[in-house]
Amino acid sequence: MGASWRGDEMKIENWMVTTFGIVVAAVVTLIVNYQNRKQARQNELFRKDPSVGLIPPLHPWVAFLQKNWYQAFYFIGMIYYFCRWTIQEGQHSYQAGVSAALFVLYFVFYLVNRLFSTASLGAGRVTQVIDWISEDTNNAIKVLSVHNAMLVAVIADLESRGLLSEDTKAQIRAARSVKESTV
Repeated sequence: MGASWRGDEMKIENWMVTTFGIVVAAVVTLIVNYQNRKQARQNELFRKDPSVGLIPPLHPWVAFLQKNWYQAFYFIGMIYYFCRWTIQEGQHSYQAGVSAALFVLYFVFYLVNRLFSTASLGAGRVTQVIDWISEDTNNAIKVLSVHNAMLVAVIADLESRGLLSEDTKAQIRAARSVKESTV
């Protein structure tokens, strides 16, 4: 008999294609709406401050590929050799092993690349923290030298007025001799 259009006789492949089409349509709609809202915000910002200029937004894929183009290379290689491996595995050919080895090689290179890039980001952040700490330490040293100069001026003033006891004067002389011996 002829093909029936009842839903219970529809093959799973047809359902998958239909579902994929609906998902793609929904995702495209969401991306277009997002880009329109982003452009509207840019236009509003341009109306408030013309020095900003009108900058068309980058497509999310373009922005991702600009930042991570080398990762796309590994990912495409992994997909290619995985597909070759699965196709050739069913044929029991020698190339299946080669494709499997190349898939694993691309996967390992990808993981090593991610590990090194993450480690270099971490090292950069550690370097920034060390720079911040050294800058804060330099600022603390400057503050302490200013306080030291103020204390020396106060002590000189008190000494000139004769308000220091002999015991305090002896401690000041001992501190100055220690400072001079370390310099």
